[in-house]
Amino acid sequence: MEVILHLPTTKEGMEALQDRLAETHAQIIIDKINALDWPYESKIKLFENVKAELKRQAEEEERGES
Repeated sequence: MEVILHLPTTKEGMEALQDRLAETHAQIIIDKINALDWPYESKIKLFENVKAELKRQAEEEERGES
């Protein structure tokens, strides 16, 4: 199977793509958490933990750590 991918050619286009990908990933996480058969409070705690971990990883990447 051959796949042809056309990426944006401008900085603005690439930023828009990155924003859209982030929105899609966030929605997937939200949907997966909502699908859990857990009490609402547990889902909120899990979401907050995921959010904190993603923020920590982003800060590491900004500092050049891995």
